[in-house]
Amino acid sequence: MIVSYFILNRVFKNDKLKIPNIKLNFNSKIIEWFLFLLGSSLAIGHLIYLGDLPAFSALNVDFNTDAVNIRRQITADADTIVNYIASFNMKAFLPFGLLYLLAKKNHKLYWLLLLVGVVYAFSLMQKSYIVLLLMPSLIYAIFNKEWLYGLKHMGIISVVLYSLVLVHNPEISPSESNDVTHSNEHVNKTTKQSKFYSIWTSLKNRVLIVPGKTVSSWFDHIPNDLPFLNGKGYRFAQRFTGENYINYAQELYPIMYPDHAKKGLKGNVNVAHFMYDYANFGRKGLILSGFILAIVFYFVETIFRNNFKFKLSLNLIPLATLSSQALTTLLFSGGWGLLIGLYYLFIRNKD
Repeated sequence: MIVSYFILNRVFKNDKLKIPNIKLNFNSKIIEWFLFLLGSSLAIGHLIYLGDLPAFSALNVDFNTDAVNIRRQITADADTIVNYIASFNMKAFLPFGLLYLLAKKNHKLYWLLLLVGVVYAFSLMQKSYIVLLLMPSLIYAIFNKEWLYGLKHMGIISVVLYSLVLVHNPEISPSESNDVTHSNEHVNKTTKQSKFYSIWTSLKNRVLIVPGKTVSSWFDHIPNDLPFLNGKGYRFAQRFTGENYINYAQELYPIMYPDHAKKGLKGNVNVAHFMYDYANFGRKGLILSGFILAIVFYFVETIFRNNFKFKLSLNLIPLATLSSQALTTLLFSGGWGLLIGLYYLFIRNKD
Protein backbone atom coordinates (compact mmCIF):
# COMPACT_ATOMS: atom_id res chain seq x y z
CA MET A 1 0.00 0.00 0.00
CA ILE A 2 2.83 2.42 0.91
CA VAL A 3 4.62 1.72 -2.38
CA SER A 4 1.40 2.26 -4.35
CA TYR A 5 0.74 5.56 -2.56
CA PHE A 6 4.29 6.74 -3.28
CA ILE A 7 3.89 5.94 -6.98
CA LEU A 8 0.56 7.80 -7.16
CA ASN A 9 2.08 10.78 -5.39
CA ARG A 10 4.89 10.88 -7.96
CA VAL A 11 2.54 10.50 -10.93
CA PHE A 12 0.16 13.23 -9.77
CA LYS A 13 2.73 15.62 -8.33
CA ASN A 14 2.28 19.37 -8.66
CA ASP A 15 -1.51 19.09 -8.25
CA LYS A 16 -2.12 17.37 -11.58
CA LEU A 17 -5.16 15.65 -10.07
CA LYS A 18 -7.78 18.38 -10.15
CA ILE A 19 -11.15 18.09 -8.41
CA PRO A 20 -13.70 20.70 -9.57
CA ASN A 21 -15.50 22.90 -7.08
CA ILE A 22 -19.28 23.10 -6.78
CA LYS A 23 -20.45 26.40 -5.36
CA LEU A 24 -23.60 26.30 -3.23
CA ASN A 25 -25.28 29.67 -2.86
CA PHE A 26 -26.52 29.02 0.69
CA ASN A 27 -25.38 30.90 3.74
CA SER A 28 -24.13 29.08 6.82
CA LYS A 29 -27.39 29.41 8.79
CA ILE A 30 -29.40 27.61 6.12
CA ILE A 31 -26.85 24.79 6.03
CA GLU A 32 -26.90 24.54 9.85
CA TRP A 33 -30.69 24.20 9.94
CA PHE A 34 -30.66 21.76 7.04
CA LEU A 35 -28.14 19.45 8.74
CA PHE A 36 -29.95 19.68 12.08
CA LEU A 37 -33.36 18.88 10.59
CA LEU A 38 -31.95 16.12 8.38
CA GLY A 39 -30.21 14.23 11.18
CA SER A 40 -32.84 14.72 13.89
CA SER A 41 -35.88 13.96 11.70
CA LEU A 42 -34.33 10.77 10.31
CA ALA A 43 -33.44 9.59 13.83
CA ILE A 44 -36.85 10.33 15.32
CA GLY A 45 -38.58 8.86 12.28
CA HIS A 46 -36.60 5.63 12.61
CA LEU A 47 -37.49 5.27 16.29
CA ILE A 48 -41.16 5.81 15.44
CA TYR A 49 -40.83 3.15 12.73
CA LEU A 50 -39.35 0.71 15.27
CA GLY A 51 -42.24 1.38 17.65
CA ASP A 52 -40.08 1.59 20.79
CA LEU A 53 -36.58 2.18 22.11
CA PRO A 54 -34.94 -1.26 21.79
CA ALA A 55 -32.22 -0.67 24.37
CA PHE A 56 -34.79 0.20 27.03
CA SER A 57 -36.80 -2.90 26.12
CA ALA A 58 -33.64 -4.97 26.59
CA LEU A 59 -33.37 -3.77 30.19
CA ASN A 60 -36.22 -6.15 31.06
CA VAL A 61 -34.56 -9.35 29.83
CA ASP A 62 -32.52 -11.74 31.96
CA PHE A 63 -30.17 -13.39 29.47
CA ASN A 64 -27.56 -12.25 26.98
CA THR A 65 -29.17 -14.21 24.13
CA ASP A 66 -32.44 -12.29 24.60
CA ALA A 67 -30.60 -8.96 24.41
CA VAL A 68 -28.73 -10.10 21.29
CA ASN A 69 -32.00 -11.06 19.61
CA ILE A 70 -33.55 -7.67 20.39
CA ARG A 71 -30.55 -5.95 18.84
CA ARG A 72 -30.65 -8.22 15.80
CA GLN A 73 -34.36 -7.56 15.23
CA ILE A 74 -33.67 -3.84 14.81
CA THR A 75 -32.28 -4.54 11.34
CA ALA A 76 -33.62 -8.03 10.60
CA ASP A 77 -37.27 -6.97 10.84
CA ALA A 78 -36.82 -3.68 8.97
CA ASP A 79 -36.99 -2.93 5.25
CA THR A 80 -33.64 -2.73 3.49
CA ILE A 81 -34.14 0.93 2.58
CA VAL A 82 -34.83 1.78 6.22
CA ASN A 83 -31.60 0.07 7.31
CA TYR A 84 -29.61 1.96 4.69
CA ILE A 85 -31.07 5.33 5.67
CA ALA A 86 -30.48 4.62 9.37
CA SER A 87 -26.89 3.63 8.63
CA PHE A 88 -26.25 6.79 6.60
CA ASN A 89 -27.75 8.92 9.34
CA MET A 90 -25.86 7.32 12.21
CA LYS A 91 -22.54 7.19 10.41
CA ALA A 92 -22.61 10.40 8.36
CA PHE A 93 -25.48 12.89 8.68
CA LEU A 94 -25.53 13.07 12.50
CA PRO A 95 -21.73 13.09 13.07
CA PHE A 96 -21.17 15.64 10.32
CA GLY A 97 -24.06 17.79 11.55
CA LEU A 98 -22.67 17.87 15.08
CA LEU A 99 -19.20 18.71 13.81
CA TYR A 100 -20.49 21.47 11.54
CA LEU A 101 -22.62 23.04 14.27
CA LEU A 102 -19.72 22.90 16.71
CA ALA A 103 -17.37 24.49 14.18
CA LYS A 104 -19.90 27.24 13.44
CA LYS A 105 -20.55 27.72 17.21
CA ASN A 106 -24.32 27.27 16.86
CA HIS A 107 -24.59 25.93 20.39
CA LYS A 108 -28.40 25.76 20.58
CA LEU A 109 -28.82 23.49 17.56
CA TYR A 110 -25.68 21.61 18.55
CA TRP A 111 -27.05 20.68 22.01
CA LEU A 112 -30.42 19.68 20.58
CA LEU A 113 -28.85 17.48 17.92
CA LEU A 114 -26.47 16.03 20.49
CA LEU A 115 -29.40 15.01 22.71
CA VAL A 116 -31.25 13.36 19.81
CA GLY A 117 -28.10 11.64 18.57
CA VAL A 118 -27.06 10.21 21.95
CA VAL A 119 -30.54 8.80 22.69
CA TYR A 120 -30.68 7.38 19.17
CA ALA A 121 -27.23 5.79 19.37
CA PHE A 122 -28.03 4.21 22.74
CA SER A 123 -31.42 2.97 21.56
CA LEU A 124 -29.93 1.08 18.58
CA MET A 125 -27.76 -1.00 20.96
CA GLN A 126 -24.59 -0.87 18.87
CA LYS A 127 -21.59 0.14 20.97
CA SER A 128 -19.76 1.52 17.94
CA TYR A 129 -22.52 4.02 17.17
CA ILE A 130 -21.78 6.41 20.04
CA VAL A 131 -18.12 6.45 18.99
CA LEU A 132 -19.00 7.12 15.35
CA LEU A 133 -21.40 9.86 16.44
CA LEU A 134 -19.13 11.84 18.76
CA MET A 135 -15.53 11.17 17.74
CA PRO A 136 -15.41 13.71 14.88
CA SER A 137 -16.55 16.47 17.25
CA LEU A 138 -14.26 15.17 20.01
CA ILE A 139 -11.21 15.24 17.74
CA TYR A 140 -12.14 18.72 16.49
CA ALA A 141 -12.61 20.01 20.06
CA ILE A 142 -9.23 18.65 21.16
CA PHE A 143 -7.55 20.04 18.05
CA ASN A 144 -8.94 23.50 18.92
CA LYS A 145 -8.08 23.10 22.64
CA GLU A 146 -11.74 23.22 23.65
CA TRP A 147 -11.07 20.98 26.63
CA LEU A 148 -14.53 21.15 28.21
CA TYR A 149 -16.17 19.95 25.00
CA GLY A 150 -13.57 17.22 24.76
CA LEU A 151 -14.21 16.03 28.32
CA LYS A 152 -17.96 16.17 27.76
CA HIS A 153 -17.73 13.99 24.67
CA MET A 154 -15.43 11.48 26.38
CA GLY A 155 -17.78 11.36 29.37
CA ILE A 156 -20.83 10.71 27.19
CA ILE A 157 -19.02 8.00 25.22
CA SER A 158 -17.91 6.29 28.45
CA VAL A 159 -21.37 6.39 30.04
CA VAL A 160 -23.14 5.07 26.93
CA LEU A 161 -20.58 2.30 26.40
CA TYR A 162 -20.84 1.28 30.06
CA SER A 163 -24.63 1.28 29.87
CA LEU A 164 -24.72 -0.76 26.66
CA VAL A 165 -22.39 -3.39 28.12
CA LEU A 166 -24.88 -3.77 30.98
CA VAL A 167 -27.79 -3.93 28.53
CA HIS A 168 -26.07 -6.63 26.47
CA ASN A 169 -25.01 -8.62 29.52
CA PRO A 170 -27.86 -8.82 32.05
CA GLU A 171 -25.89 -11.49 33.91
CA ILE A 172 -23.40 -8.89 35.18
CA SER A 173 -26.04 -6.37 36.26
CA PRO A 174 -25.96 -5.37 39.92
CA SER A 175 -27.78 -7.48 42.50
CA GLU A 176 -31.37 -6.52 43.19
CA SER A 177 -31.10 -7.41 46.84
CA ASN A 178 -31.87 -4.54 49.20
CA ASP A 179 -30.59 -6.23 52.37
CA VAL A 180 -28.41 -3.99 54.47
CA THR A 181 -26.56 -6.54 56.54
CA HIS A 182 -22.79 -6.33 56.72
CA SER A 183 -22.31 -9.58 54.80
CA ASN A 184 -24.53 -8.42 51.97
CA GLU A 185 -22.70 -5.09 51.78
CA HIS A 186 -19.49 -7.05 51.32
CA VAL A 187 -21.09 -9.17 48.59
CA ASN A 188 -22.46 -6.08 46.80
CA LYS A 189 -19.02 -4.43 46.91
CA THR A 190 -17.43 -7.56 45.45
CA THR A 191 -20.16 -7.74 42.80
CA LYS A 192 -19.53 -4.13 41.75
CA GLN A 193 -15.79 -4.74 41.48
CA SER A 194 -16.44 -7.88 39.43
CA LYS A 195 -18.90 -6.00 37.22
CA PHE A 196 -16.47 -3.17 36.47
CA TYR A 197 -13.71 -5.68 35.75
CA SER A 198 -15.98 -7.64 33.39
CA ILE A 199 -16.96 -4.48 31.51
CA TRP A 200 -13.35 -3.29 31.24
CA THR A 201 -12.21 -6.72 30.06
CA SER A 202 -15.01 -6.87 27.47
CA LEU A 203 -14.16 -3.46 25.99
CA LYS A 204 -10.41 -4.10 26.07
CA ASN A 205 -10.76 -7.43 24.30
CA ARG A 206 -13.10 -5.96 21.69
CA VAL A 207 -10.64 -3.20 20.78
CA LEU A 208 -7.23 -4.84 21.24
CA ILE A 209 -7.67 -8.60 20.86
CA VAL A 210 -10.74 -9.45 18.79
CA PRO A 211 -9.65 -7.76 15.49
CA GLY A 212 -6.33 -9.61 15.38
CA LYS A 213 -7.86 -12.87 16.56
CA THR A 214 -10.53 -12.65 13.85
CA VAL A 215 -7.94 -12.08 11.10
CA SER A 216 -6.01 -15.08 12.35
CA SER A 217 -9.16 -17.22 12.27
CA TRP A 218 -9.92 -16.23 8.68
CA PHE A 219 -6.40 -17.27 7.70
CA ASP A 220 -6.91 -20.57 9.55
CA HIS A 221 -10.17 -21.44 7.79
CA ILE A 222 -9.44 -20.07 4.29
CA PRO A 223 -8.60 -22.02 2.18
CA ASN A 224 -8.34 -24.99 4.59
CA ASP A 225 -12.10 -25.21 5.26
CA LEU A 226 -13.52 -22.79 2.70
CA PRO A 227 -12.02 -22.28 -0.80
CA PHE A 228 -10.98 -18.98 -2.34
CA LEU A 229 -13.99 -17.29 -3.92
CA ASN A 230 -12.33 -15.91 -7.09
CA GLY A 231 -14.60 -12.87 -7.20
CA LYS A 232 -17.79 -14.39 -5.80
CA GLY A 233 -17.18 -12.62 -2.49
CA TYR A 234 -17.89 -9.18 -3.97
CA ARG A 235 -21.56 -8.25 -3.95
CA PHE A 236 -21.17 -5.64 -6.70
CA ALA A 237 -19.47 -8.17 -9.01
CA GLN A 238 -22.65 -10.27 -9.10
CA ARG A 239 -24.22 -7.81 -11.54
CA PHE A 240 -21.39 -8.28 -14.03
CA THR A 241 -20.52 -11.96 -13.64
CA GLY A 242 -23.95 -13.44 -12.93
CA GLU A 243 -22.36 -15.58 -10.20
CA ASN A 244 -24.12 -15.97 -6.85
CA TYR A 245 -22.66 -13.78 -4.10
CA ILE A 246 -21.11 -15.73 -1.22
CA ASN A 247 -20.75 -14.03 2.14
CA TYR A 248 -17.94 -15.67 4.11
CA ALA A 249 -18.57 -13.27 7.00
CA GLN A 250 -21.82 -15.18 7.57
CA GLU A 251 -20.57 -18.64 6.66
CA LEU A 252 -17.66 -18.40 9.09
CA TYR A 253 -19.88 -17.42 12.03
CA PRO A 254 -21.07 -20.97 12.92
CA ILE A 255 -17.53 -22.28 12.34
CA MET A 256 -15.84 -19.73 14.60
CA TYR A 257 -18.64 -19.46 17.17
CA PRO A 258 -20.23 -22.92 17.36
CA ASP A 259 -21.65 -22.33 20.85
CA HIS A 260 -23.58 -19.27 19.66
CA ALA A 261 -24.75 -21.12 16.55
CA LYS A 262 -26.12 -23.96 18.69
CA LYS A 263 -28.27 -21.41 20.51
CA GLY A 264 -29.77 -20.34 17.19
CA LEU A 265 -27.83 -17.08 16.94
CA LYS A 266 -26.76 -15.83 13.51
CA GLY A 267 -24.32 -13.09 12.70
CA ASN A 268 -21.39 -11.78 10.67
CA VAL A 269 -17.72 -12.24 11.50
CA ASN A 270 -16.44 -8.78 10.63
CA VAL A 271 -12.76 -8.65 9.80
CA ALA A 272 -10.09 -6.27 8.49
CA HIS A 273 -10.73 -4.94 4.99
CA PHE A 274 -7.83 -6.77 3.31
CA MET A 275 -9.15 -10.19 4.37
CA TYR A 276 -12.11 -9.89 1.99
CA ASP A 277 -9.68 -9.59 -0.92
CA TYR A 278 -7.62 -12.46 0.49
CA ALA A 279 -10.78 -14.60 0.72
CA ASN A 280 -11.29 -14.01 -2.99
CA PHE A 281 -7.78 -14.19 -4.47
CA GLY A 282 -5.35 -15.28 -1.76
CA ARG A 283 -2.01 -13.47 -1.65
CA LYS A 284 -2.78 -11.68 -4.90
CA GLY A 285 -5.83 -10.26 -3.13
CA LEU A 286 -3.62 -8.76 -0.41
CA ILE A 287 -1.61 -6.91 -3.07
CA LEU A 288 -4.81 -5.76 -4.77
CA SER A 289 -6.18 -4.53 -1.44
CA GLY A 290 -3.08 -2.40 -0.80
CA PHE A 291 -3.22 -0.85 -4.27
CA ILE A 292 -6.92 0.06 -4.01
CA LEU A 293 -6.46 1.50 -0.53
CA ALA A 294 -3.59 3.66 -1.79
CA ILE A 295 -5.87 5.14 -4.47
CA VAL A 296 -8.52 5.92 -1.85
CA PHE A 297 -5.94 7.52 0.46
CA TYR A 298 -4.60 9.71 -2.32
CA PHE A 299 -8.10 10.85 -3.25
CA VAL A 300 -8.91 11.68 0.39
CA GLU A 301 -5.65 13.59 0.74
CA THR A 302 -6.55 15.62 -2.35
CA ILE A 303 -10.06 16.44 -1.10
CA PHE A 304 -8.85 17.55 2.34
CA ARG A 305 -5.68 19.32 1.25
CA ASN A 306 -4.82 22.34 3.45
CA ASN A 307 -7.51 21.49 6.04
CA PHE A 308 -5.81 19.16 8.48
CA LYS A 309 -8.28 19.55 11.35
CA PHE A 310 -11.28 18.39 9.30
CA LYS A 311 -9.23 15.71 7.58
CA LEU A 312 -8.33 14.24 10.95
CA SER A 313 -11.79 14.72 12.47
CA LEU A 314 -13.74 13.09 9.64
CA ASN A 315 -11.33 10.35 8.55
CA LEU A 316 -9.65 8.99 11.68
CA ILE A 317 -12.55 6.77 12.79
CA PRO A 318 -13.30 5.42 9.27
CA LEU A 319 -9.62 4.50 8.97
CA ALA A 320 -9.77 2.70 12.31
CA THR A 321 -12.96 0.95 11.17
CA LEU A 322 -10.99 -0.67 8.34
CA SER A 323 -9.76 -3.13 10.97
CA SER A 324 -13.22 -4.71 11.03
CA GLN A 325 -14.95 -3.81 7.76
CA ALA A 326 -14.59 -4.17 4.01
CA LEU A 327 -13.41 -1.04 2.20
CA THR A 328 -16.36 -1.00 -0.22
CA THR A 329 -18.83 -1.40 2.66
CA LEU A 330 -17.15 1.40 4.59
CA LEU A 331 -17.16 3.76 1.62
CA PHE A 332 -20.79 3.22 0.69
CA SER A 333 -23.17 1.84 3.32
CA GLY A 334 -20.58 2.51 6.03
CA GLY A 335 -20.87 6.26 5.50
CA TRP A 336 -17.23 7.20 4.83
CA GLY A 337 -17.90 8.23 1.26
CA LEU A 338 -20.92 10.24 2.40
CA LEU A 339 -18.84 12.03 5.04
CA ILE A 340 -16.32 13.00 2.37
CA GLY A 341 -19.15 14.18 0.12
CA LEU A 342 -20.70 16.31 2.87
CA TYR A 343 -17.33 17.93 3.56
CA TYR A 344 -16.84 18.56 -0.15
CA LEU A 345 -20.24 20.27 -0.51
CA PHE A 346 -20.54 22.23 2.72
CA ILE A 347 -17.00 22.99 3.88
CA ARG A 348 -14.40 22.60 1.15
CA ASN A 349 -16.33 24.65 -1.39
CA LYS A 350 -17.32 27.30 1.16
CA ASP A 351 -13.74 28.11 2.15
